Amino acid sequence: MSKFGRNGAGPVRPPAPGALDRVKALEQFREEMLRAVRSTFAAVEQRLQNLEEINEALVNLSGRAQVEEEVKRLHIERVEAKAAIEQKALETALATGKIKEVETIGELSVIVGSEVDKDGNKLYPSRVQVLYATLLKEYQEKLLGKKVGDVIETPFGSKLTVQIVYDIVPPDQQPKPAPQERVELGKLPEGAKLVEPSLDEETEARMLDDLAAISDQLEAEATAEEEKLVEDLAGQAAKIVPQPN
Repeated sequence: MSKFGRNGAGPVRPPAPGALDRVKALEQFREEMLRAVRSTFAAVEQRLQNLEEINEALVNLSGRAQVEEEVKRLHIERVEAKAAIEQKALETALATGKIKEVETIGELSVIVGSEVDKDGNKLYPSRVQVLYATLLKEYQEKLLGKKVGDVIETPFGSKLTVQIVYDIVPPDQQPKPAPQERVELGKLPEGAKLVEPSLDEETEARMLDDLAAISDQLEAEATAEEEKLVEDLAGQAAKIVPQPN
């Protein structure tokens, strides 16, 4: 009868947890979460330490100068590949009338140039391409109104020589595709070919966003490549570092 009420009609519901019970449950959950976070950080820290030791062993066995030279070569290769993609996108925009070459940097400009450090050493990529609207305000103030051939000191102490300047053409000023001659079905003129429809206005209007976003996308890809490089170096070191008995 202990499981039933006084009238024996049904089970007795357990009392709802009080405020103290709820506080204890929350405290217990908090402690469990803290233990999980500490465990995760410890694992990450141990992994980073292992990678540092492996990389140091690889440097010692292969020679620090050789390893640093190879890391530099891979870095230059990566940033030059990124610059080539940016240049191709710009050339496409120029060919389709989305941008036009100008002499003076304005608020809708894409600046192409080369950069050296404070000592005059060449920086990579050898071709720098930046969208004015995405720059820091202090850098925008230095660039606004500058012309091709001008040298500007960057916020990082390097010097940028302006080589080419393009302005983004507003969508309503971009050249419209030539109208296609209408032909009746089955009566296509001899030697003529069907032409794919041109981009719609919405797609054209996204050109500015595409130019602005390409830098972030390529930066993410670059970060992934750097992480892969670390993993590759660790794998090579693991093969040549003697394993403890």
